[in-house]
Amino acid sequence: MTDWAYFDYAATTAIDEEIFTVYTAALREYFANSGAFYDLAKKSFEAIFAARCEFATAIGADSSDEIIWTSSATEANNLALKGVCLHKDVREGRLITVATEHKAVLDAAGSLLKNAVKVEILPPRADGIVDLDALEAALKERKTTLVSVMAVNNETGVVQPMREIADLAHKYGAKFHTDATQALGKIPVNIADWDCDLASFSGHKIFAPKGIGALFVRKFPKVRVAAQINGGGQERGMRAGTLPTALIIAFARACRKAVENQENWQKITENLRAEILNNLPEKICLNIADNTPHCSQILSLATDKNSRELLELANTHKIAIAAGSACTTETLQGTGGSYVLKAMNKQAVAAKSLRISLAHCSKNWEIERLINFFQKI
Repeated sequence: MTDWAYFDYAATTAIDEEIFTVYTAALREYFANSGAFYDLAKKSFEAIFAARCEFATAIGADSSDEIIWTSSATEANNLALKGVCLHKDVREGRLITVATEHKAVLDAAGSLLKNAVKVEILPPRADGIVDLDALEAALKERKTTLVSVMAVNNETGVVQPMREIADLAHKYGAKFHTDATQALGKIPVNIADWDCDLASFSGHKIFAPKGIGALFVRKFPKVRVAAQINGGGQERGMRAGTLPTALIIAFARACRKAVENQENWQKITENLRAEILNNLPEKICLNIADNTPHCSQILSLATDKNSRELLELANTHKIAIAAGSACTTETLQGTGGSYVLKAMNKQAVAAKSLRISLAHCSKNWEIERLINFFQKI
């Protein structure tokens, strides 16, 4: 057991004990390559099929065939954006996304620009929600291939209006992709209700091992995705490579557990969130209003000190917190601050904010240490 107070669950989670047991057992039992002919390999193939069904059911997909295994949500995002916009059937690709997206989307969008794909990056409203009027205006402007908007923001916890975005995208003939990495286990996730065409997921955000992710790709109506990794033609020809059977089994089980426990986990984190907010000194406050749709697990807090200074101080108290996404730590710890908060017109607090991310397994002593830390700074 660690003596660190851990508040960086949006960056990564430790593997759940039950999932660890499932994973290690699968490593021993399903070592054969699922693509081989003999019966031992067929056993691995059947285990992967069962996991695919389990995952599809958990997220509300129509078919297990709609689940494409990847190494991470970053790869899933790249496959979605590049795979759709660079498909041979697309003549003039165009992507619309939002300035508060994860770097895995924004950097993939930058790569598309170099491949002659038109990219429109919309500013969000001041509360972090996508501006639906601006989105519709952009869709009206010219034919769009793909709209990509994350379900839950990884820095602020803001929840987007998924169905409204999907309806607009489809109204103008575009496909809709969402990075749902931060949504599983935090808010209800149902692909059918969201009506999205593609959705990215990650294992290590939901207490599964690192090294496994998934991309939901709608089968009807069909979404055409060009492979970004070429080889043996696995995963309906979209993602080549020998499938990591044990990782897949662990991820699917973790996904089911997260979805089944989402409501209970949310209640726990709502109580923890309230305790933190009720004990904050006046100089520290939330960057989003409580009436903004949000998940209870992520808190973006504005302070009166530089983020880097606070992170260094927290480190000496063995408190694991962040200034934003782990993927942009160097930028956030410097003078630039959070690009997400800047996009929301919060330049004044962009370099003075911290992200606290909770989980159902957060302990009371951890909360107490965090509150004491905030009261002393």
